[in-house]
Amino acid sequence: MTPDLTRLETVTLLAGAHASPVEGVCAMEAIALAMGLPHSDVPACTDAPLASAFQTVNDWYGWGSDEARTAFLRPYLMRLGRLAVAGKRAPLPAYGFAAADLAVRVFAPHALEAHFPDHAAKLRGLPAVTDVKTARAAAYDARDAQAAAAYAAAATAAYAAAYAAARAAYADAADADAADAADAADAADAAARAAAADAALAGQLLTRLLDVCEAGRWPLTDTDRKESSP
Repeated sequence: MTPDLTRLETVTLLAGAHASPVEGVCAMEAIALAMGLPHSDVPACTDAPLASAFQTVNDWYGWGSDEARTAFLRPYLMRLGRLAVAGKRAPLPAYGFAAADLAVRVFAPHALEAHFPDHAAKLRGLPAVTDVKTARAAAYDARDAQAAAAYAAAATAAYAAAYAAARAAYADAADADAADAADAADAADAAARAAAADAALAGQLLTRLLDVCEAGRWPLTDTDRKESSP
């Protein structure tokens, strides 16, 4: 069946999974529909970490309405559809490192800034998470920040950052493709949970993972960033 991305321009996104398109669709079910694939919230045309991030942002409890959810996600969904049509893919651990880097150096500092500015600054100043060594170092520093914020709401984001970095490191070391997929998806999902309370941060996560998919690698080069589609 020929893909028809125009379906993404009119669909209204609902929370959760659905038995069939008749009941409605979430973001990933909409991609399956537009691509002419069997109904699924994990369509074969999309890498697992991307699907995980889109699912988490789609299902965030804070959307005031289905219309608000749809308006936010539609531009990202259109880009995901174009990448699916083009057959774009990236190595699965690349998503994990990209998500871990964002979680540690952006999401956690954002959450910690109000009450723990020193820890926020420390995390922002860490080297980019690009491999096992930097992921493990970032996980250590994020856990340290979490301990300082043990009784603050920021601890949730700090924990997610540490978890994402640790899982990304494991994903890179894993031998089995299935383990790589699961762990990279876990990293993206942890980053999405850390971002879900702030739509701007969620947008940064989706943009970064879409950039990774388009470039086929992480870290991104300056050329990758210039050429990425809006």
